[in-house]
Amino acid sequence: MNKSKLLSLLFGLSILLILSQCKEPRLSSLPAPVIKYFPSPGLLKDGVAQKYHFHYQRSEGSEIWTDIMYLTYQWNEQQELIITNYSTDFTPTRARRISFEEGAMQLLEDIVYSGQDTLQQSLLSTVMRNWKKDTATLKESSIMDNTLGYSTEMQLARKDTLVEERPAMVFSGQYNGASITDGDTSRYAHTFKEIYAEGLGLYAQSFQGEQYRGDLELIEQLPMSVFQQRMQHGIKRIAFIDPDATLGYRPDFKLCTHTDEIIDYYNTDPDIHYMGGKYALWKVIQPQLQPTRYEGISGYMTFRFVINCNGETGRFTLEAADLDFQPAQFPETAISHLGNITANLTEWRPGVHRGEPADAYAYLTYKFKNGELVELLP
Repeated sequence: MNKSKLLSLLFGLSILLILSQCKEPRLSSLPAPVIKYFPSPGLLKDGVAQKYHFHYQRSEGSEIWTDIMYLTYQWNEQQELIITNYSTDFTPTRARRISFEEGAMQLLEDIVYSGQDTLQQSLLSTVMRNWKKDTATLKESSIMDNTLGYSTEMQLARKDTLVEERPAMVFSGQYNGASITDGDTSRYAHTFKEIYAEGLGLYAQSFQGEQYRGDLELIEQLPMSVFQQRMQHGIKRIAFIDPDATLGYRPDFKLCTHTDEIIDYYNTDPDIHYMGGKYALWKVIQPQLQPTRYEGISGYMTFRFVINCNGETGRFTLEAADLDFQPAQFPETAISHLGNITANLTEWRPGVHRGEPADAYAYLTYKFKNGELVELLP
């Protein structure tokens, strides 16, 4: 199954409930079992967008790749929730309209965007998730050109748990799909699990098929106004790093092209990554860490930088957030030490774009919990 199909399947499972309207949201629209697991009334009023890392693997033992995805949520005047999915480059891929009846999430409309085409899904069974019962079933069909599509998404179980010391709800189930073109049928299936954490909404999601697997994790929560700014492309888009406002590492760094020609890591073919993958990164970084510098630290430190066509890095900046994905400040000694480690990583695979060597924006995120480095992203 190709990457676009994986992304489409994952987006079909994403069902956060969060967001805003021009007037105060009526909290009665969210039933008691549901409201606990989503953002506060203030965030619902002002609007929330969610940023995720999506890690996927095409086959057992193959390299794990990572993309960025976004979901936004908006209450309309009819007290329905509009959920819009966006790809890495902020292109909308899907929009769903949802209502709530007791603990059941009812799908009212489902539109898929594919290039210039807009596909309206036909709804055969409409309950996406049920917060009061173990089971729910969503069935859809579609037709585009000469291809018929069918899918069934079944919630099979739910249970309470804890994540990051927060109460959470876990849903698990099965997805089955088929497409029929000129009499030929292609089938695909996977199991899924979703975790909703108190005050955060969808915290994590995973799926497993016979030849592919993927994991979605929340990395940032941001106001709609900030998200809309990030959608603006051009040289000053969100990836842009001002060369006059960096951390100062690698002052001799030079581009192979020009600032206005730097592309994003996901536009290279293949994606820019560290030679040997995440295992090699851990092997290089872990021995250099000095635990006393990170004592008591919990949160994310993301170093953004440029990788030139020779695999050299420069123009480093830092973004920091706590475990609730809100802006945070960490000790300068910790930042300096981790920044030097990051700047001295040398085995980056340089980017190629349309057959030509390229300079590209990239990032590396360190997740700490109680002073311990627990994860590297992507």
